[in-house]
Amino acid sequence: MARTETRGADTPEKLETAKIVADAVEAFLGAGVPAIERACNERRLLILEYLRSRPAGATLPEWGLRNVTVETAIEEASPEFQLTECPVPLLVQLADVRYPENPEVPMACGRDKAGCHIFVFFPVCREWLQRAPLLLELTTWHEMLHACGDCENDGIVRHNKIGVDSVVQLLTGKSLTIDGPPCL
Repeated sequence: MARTETRGADTPEKLETAKIVADAVEAFLGAGVPAIERACNERRLLILEYLRSRPAGATLPEWGLRNVTVETAIEEASPEFQLTECPVPLLVQLADVRYPENPEVPMACGRDKAGCHIFVFFPVCREWLQRAPLLLELTTWHEMLHACGDCENDGIVRHNKIGVDSVVQLLTGKSLTIDGPPCL
């Protein structure tokens, strides 16, 4: 279903990156969007329960989020996930540039009537490929949540602590939330 395209000359690193991203897209789509939506909403409720038990104004250092308050996290987590099927064609495109608005962004997703694009900014992803290739897979799943329509309610808690962790748990039976509750 996904088609992977690279800009510029293909290198072994780019081909490896393209394979990791394409495999992650296929795993996401293979799990089924309704199952992912259900898993995200189940986890969302558990996360909200945990967050509401925390004192007002507290941050979330147990999740590595020292600058995110409980109130911000609750705001991100409150709306239900309402995913739609990913538009086709889905084009995964590697680019030899950095994202203009934030040069540390590894990927971005765009949807239009012609389909969906996941742009992989290779200068950042090259570093990740060398240090921690799993980050490419996790970031792809984050972008797939956007590709399936969860664009209006953005945030690190919503898409990473809830969305990506739900996908990981659905596909592997394991949770990424190791330090601090809720460890599901």
